[in-house]
Amino acid sequence: MGSDNRAYTQKLIEFLAAVEDEVSVARKLFPGDNRNLAAATEELGELAQAMLHITEGKATGWNHVYTEAVQLAAMAVRCAIEGDKTIACPLDGVPTPDEYRVYREEQKRLKAERKADLALMAALDPEVREEIRHYLSALGRLGAAQEPQEQAS
Repeated sequence: MGSDNRAYTQKLIEFLAAVEDEVSVARKLFPGDNRNLAAATEELGELAQAMLHITEGKATGWNHVYTEAVQLAAMAVRCAIEGDKTIACPLDGVPTPDEYRVYREEQKRLKAERKADLALMAALDPEVREEIRHYLSALGRLGAAQEPQEQAS
């Protein structure tokens, strides 16, 4: 397993180096305020198409998939660091590593709370469950599309 991890880590380092190069090229070709979200979406579509072409037998090599993945990652970097002012989504500051860690921990905590809420609701009488669902929705702890699963008897 250790050698698998080392090999994977090496591939990741090489991939991220390619992404860094792609970001540098893209920033030179397209400086300033750009449609970063639209470009990232386009790259996602191109990546999906490249992968589907392999599945469909229209392509056999992985090079095109890898290239599109690098380009998508580069646009994700630009979205994260530059934002996209063309859709009124200016960047209000890149989070520090500590800020990002705290944000991720808070998101995990909220997800666990929602999961616990749904599990509790699934075990309740349907009328009580509906009242609680409305209450939790009002608190913002339960999305409108989320419904608890009926507990198997």
